[in-house]
Amino acid sequence: KGPGGVAVMVDVYSENRNRTVADLRHAFVKNGGALGENGSVSWQFKHCGQILVMENTADEETVTMAALDGGADDVLSEEGAFTIYTPVEKLHACNEALTAVGIKTSEVALTRVPTNMADLTREDMIKVIKLLDVLDELDDVKETYVNVEIPEELYEEVRPWLTELPPSIRLGLALRLFPACRGRCECSTSRASEWSGCGAVPTPRRSGLGT
Repeated sequence: KGPGGVAVMVDVYSENRNRTVADLRHAFVKNGGALGENGSVSWQFKHCGQILVMENTADEETVTMAALDGGADDVLSEEGAFTIYTPVEKLHACNEALTAVGIKTSEVALTRVPTNMADLTREDMIKVIKLLDVLDELDDVKETYVNVEIPEELYEEVRPWLTELPPSIRLGLALRLFPACRGRCECSTSRASEWSGCGAVPTPRRSGLGT
């Protein structure tokens, strides 16, 4: 768990489990959290597919109809983009259904969406952002998911470089960092200098550690 009791789920790929566990434990303890057993918070997240389509690509009705035909569970419109959720096994089919009618998808990935949200203080939210930064620096960490919705202005306050990014990249980055803001893609880090959106579906990981 993280600051304020927030659920934090970390997907890792490691050749040395003992080293990875030690690194994760150090990161959590130093940032107001505690490392739990493998999978201890997985029940608080739904594993599903996520597809991001920018609103200037197509109108809502066209996107919704194509997504539903491809097996999507839900289509949401917010912050200049359509976010499409699918069962894990329908992710590829849904993406193909969209591209078949000329809709360009920006990101296609597997994600974990929180099923219940934590209610944190402003101070704890700042600690969560800082914890995510530390986790992102660990080589073995591939994805991190949290069940809290952090206001964009607070996120920008802690990371002022975010406001300098183009709107489309800023949206994609927010989706990655906070699944509460409709999930994350698999392909990038949270550091602006290294950000790149590949749109690739993630490959299976060797191990996952829930905290």
